[in-house]
Amino acid sequence: MAIRASPKRRVLPWSTVPIAAIFPVVWAFYALVRANMIIAPATGDPWWYPYPFLDPHQVPGGYLGVSGYIIGIAVAIIGVAALVVWVGRRRGSTPQVLHDSI
Repeated sequence: MAIRASPKRRVLPWSTVPIAAIFPVVWAFYALVRANMIIAPATGDPWWYPYPFLDPHQVPGGYLGVSGYIIGIAVAIIGVAALVVWVGRRRGSTPQVLHDSI
């Protein structure tokens, strides 16, 4: 009942969709730059990547293959963000009717 009686929420603008992908893409770039400065504790390799899909030594195509993974993940994040904004805008645009069941 409290949710239905609450004031109307603000809908997210569509401009928030690309913003959702900024942090993951910047983090991936940071991880790629930092990886060559760390020695892998388990193997002793002169590089360490936090995930196998970021390791150009394991991904077919090297850095091009890694960039494909990063682009794919960014597209997925943007898709989920667009879905969240769409659902929020759709729910925010329909009037809520209060029914008392007393």
